[in-house]
Amino acid sequence: MRSREPRSEVTVWAEGEGTLRAAGRPAVVLPGREVVLTVPLDPIATLRGRRGGSELLARQRLAIDTTGEVVLRLR
Repeated sequence: MRSREPRSEVTVWAEGEGTLRAAGRPAVVLPGREVVLTVPLDPIATLRGRRGGSELLARQRLAIDTTGEVVLRLR
């Protein structure tokens, strides 16, 4: 994730059937309807521009186990 302000987590709306796992978190069962999750982010770097602006990069790996489709929306 790229952001101007530091973010330690991101909200994920997941819809579908299966399981979703974020690093360091227990697996969440996806029951076929929308589920709202808070996922932690791992900071990677702070980027500074020539004009004094800065942006932060963070990431998280999600593992999805499903026999169909899972739709993710990030906010």
